[in-house]
Amino acid sequence: MKDINRRRKDAIVTAFIYAIASGTTVGVAPPGTSIPTQFVMTATDITMCLNIWKIYNDEDLSSENLIKLLSKMGVVTVTAFGGAYIFFNFTSAIASDVFWGIGSVLTTTVNGMFAAFWISYCDKAYQQRYSSKKGHLGGTHA
Repeated sequence: MKDINRRRKDAIVTAFIYAIASGTTVGVAPPGTSIPTQFVMTATDITMCLNIWKIYNDEDLSSENLIKLLSKMGVVTVTAFGGAYIFFNFTSAIASDVFWGIGSVLTTTVNGMFAAFWISYCDKAYQQRYSSKKGHLGGTHA
């Protein structure tokens, strides 16, 4: 089993690769195709989140776990973050069409921030689960 530091490093490398790939894709997209490209980038972001989840949990994120996770996070948090994510991706798409290259930087930045939020959540959930198991085991052997 990987320790928490190894999981963090793997998650950060994964996020970095996805953020750079997304920014590069937006940067090379021809003008006028940025909004459709953002739909592809959103699918890529979802894949990134699933991979980071798997790094921390050694399992795929099931629809049942996703529903539990979203309810734990709260409607306000999910709605606010989702709205901000959509707004910034839309803004970077428009910026790409108007100022080539700026959309690439914005997309990389937004994806990096999104990844940092998700890594933070997965890391915290992993630590809580691990500490509760460790505490439970410690209580039975003491």
